[in-house]
Amino acid sequence: MARRIFNGGKARELREQADITVRELVGILSEESELRYAEDTIRNVELGHKQPSLTLSLAWANALDVPRSELLMDAPEQDTP
Repeated sequence: MARRIFNGGKARELREQADITVRELVGILSEESELRYAEDTIRNVELGHKQPSLTLSLAWANALDVPRSELLMDAPEQDTP
């Protein structure tokens, strides 16, 4: 079974389709989860440099009004020596 990871590119695509800026998303996420997130964190996740916590990924899906599964993708296969 393939491991699933957050798809930052898809999250960015959906955010832009919803006409939500990163700053606006940070505000929505803070309201949803009562936690503070930095704009750099959102950008790094969208660029694939970081994976969000479960709390953040759930709040992100809620903010975009999509199921969390829509923001996931199969992790790339890793070669084993």
